[in-house]
Amino acid sequence: MKLMIWLVSLWLMPLAWADDVVVCDPSDALVPNRVVAYERSTDPAKTGAANNANAMIWSLPASSVRPWDGIAPPVASRYWTCVDTNADGMLDDVVSMRPGEIDAVEAPALAAATVQQGYTDEVTGNTLCTATLTEIDSRIDALINPVSTLAEAKTALKVALKRMARCVRARAR
Repeated sequence: MKLMIWLVSLWLMPLAWADDVVVCDPSDALVPNRVVAYERSTDPAKTGAANNANAMIWSLPASSVRPWDGIAPPVASRYWTCVDTNADGMLDDVVSMRPGEIDAVEAPALAAATVQQGYTDEVTGNTLCTATLTEIDSRIDALINPVSTLAEAKTALKVALKRMARCVRARAR
């Protein structure tokens, strides 16, 4: 019984370290002082934040090392940036990025999504890519039959081969 009471009291006691650690990157090329890591309820000693000049720590009691008030902006942490609110040369707060900064952060993902959409469009819009095995002959014939010269036939075959190659490449993505 005493063991159970001890375990319950241990369970109800607050942890010795209940910290939030924010790590900023002052040399980030896209958004200087962008938050590169946010860990909720971590031990600053274990994460290395206590020795990191680019880290801020929120804790109870208040951290004496690069304290932060712990109030997070109302957006995802990948859209946070660190600021020096009192002009002492130390980052001490976290704010939401401005729209242009968010656009800069999202640009690589948007570019990748555009490329992926191109592959998806190729798979769905390429008549050879959507053909079943029994339909391929007739679809290739439809590309080649209208030609009247050998040069036109070569061009039509190139078109068919390119469509098949694009289909294979798009499906591999």
